[in-house]
Amino acid sequence: MLQRSGNKRFIQPEQKLIKWYNQSPSRRFQVKKAGLLWLSIFLVLTLVLLGGGCIPGVDGFITGNGAVENRAFDYTDFNRVEISNVITADISCSDSFEISVSTHENIFEYLELEKSGQTLRIGLKDHFSFTNVKIEASICLPELVGLNISGASEAVVSGFNSVNDFTALVTGASRLALRNMMVGQSSFYINGASVASGDLVCGNAGIEVSGASRLELSGQGGDIDVLAEGASTVNLEKFLAASAIVEAAGVSNIRVYTNGDLYIKASGVSSVKYFGTPVIKNIDISDISSANKG
Repeated sequence: MLQRSGNKRFIQPEQKLIKWYNQSPSRRFQVKKAGLLWLSIFLVLTLVLLGGGCIPGVDGFITGNGAVENRAFDYTDFNRVEISNVITADISCSDSFEISVSTHENIFEYLELEKSGQTLRIGLKDHFSFTNVKIEASICLPELVGLNISGASEAVVSGFNSVNDFTALVTGASRLALRNMMVGQSSFYINGASVASGDLVCGNAGIEVSGASRLELSGQGGDIDVLAEGASTVNLEKFLAASAIVEAAGVSNIRVYTNGDLYIKASGVSSVKYFGTPVIKNIDISDISSANKG
C-alpha cells in the first residue's frame, strides 16, 4: 500500500526509482545536472541532426558510405541493454539471444558493441565526428530487466512478459516505445527533452519525468509514485493505477487515473487532473498550480 509521511513523497524501499543511479545523493544530483545540460543543448543537437546526422568529435570526421551491411554478433546471457549515439534499436522477446546491426560498411570499425556483466552496450567510439550515419540494431533476448537509452537514440521494446522488476532510463533527447509489456515493479526516469510511451502492465511503479520530457502510458499497474518537473508532462489517463502519489512542479502537467487512494501535490504553475473515482487523501496546492477532476 502507498504510505505518506508528513508532506513528503514516499516510495517503498524496494521501489528505489533508479537502481543504476542510487549509489549516493551526489550521484543523484549529478544525474539531475546532466538532465539540465541536455535540455540546454537540445536545440543545438536537433539542428545538428537535421543537418545530416552529425555527431561532434575531435579525432576526425567520419562519413557513412559504401554499401549498407547487416552483421550478426554472438553475445548471450544478458538482461540489460544500453544504447547511445543516435542508434535506433528494436528490442524484442525471444527464447534465444540474437543481435544484428545494420549500417554503412565503413562505420563498423567505429561501432562499440560489448557485453559487461549482464549488460549489452551499443554505441560509437568517442572523439570522432560522424555524418550521414544511420545505425539500426535488432536485439532479441528472453528477459529484459534494465534499459538505458541516451544520446538522441530510439528504442522500441516489445513482447516481454515477466514478474521481474524493470528499470528504464531515457535521457538526452531520446525516445522509448513500449509494446505489449508485462513486468513486475517498474522504475522510469525520463529526462532531457526525451519521450517515452506505450502499453504496460506492471506492479508498483516509480516515475520521474523532468527537463521538458514526456511520458504517456496505457494499461494498468499497482501503487504508483509520480514526479513531473521542469516543464514536463506525464499522461496516465489510460493507465489504471491501484493508488497514486503524484507531484507536479514548475510548469509540468500530470494526468492520473485511479479508483484507489490519491495524494496530490502541485506547485509553480503546474496542474494535475485525476480520472476515475479516487479517494482523495491529501491535496497540497501552492503558487498558481491546480488540481481538478478530469
